Amino acid sequence: MAIGFALTGVIALGVAVLFLFVFNDSNKAAVDIPNSDSLVGVQTGPAPWNAALDTLPDRLKPLGLNALTTEGEVVVKNLVLIAGALLVAAALPPLRRKSG
Repeated sequence: MAIGFALTGVIALGVAVLFLFVFNDSNKAAVDIPNSDSLVGVQTGPAPWNAALDTLPDRLKPLGLNALTTEGEVVVKNLVLIAGALLVAAALPPLRRKSG
């Protein structure tokens, strides 16, 4: 069983390497960058976020606080989702099983 599993992995690796060599076009650029003048809906005005975010670190420093990192924002969002799920679970009536 383990030999068959290992053999499957070796075959999959060989197929992946084969695809890399067959479909590799070294003359083609990795990303085609479009002309932004031809894109519909491209924003040309000021930035869409609040201008106060630019000065946030300066305002937090006197308070002894740091701005949330991306990881911190993910943790906060997950906590909000968990709290919401717990509130919904607490608000729902208990499931009654039908006998018989």
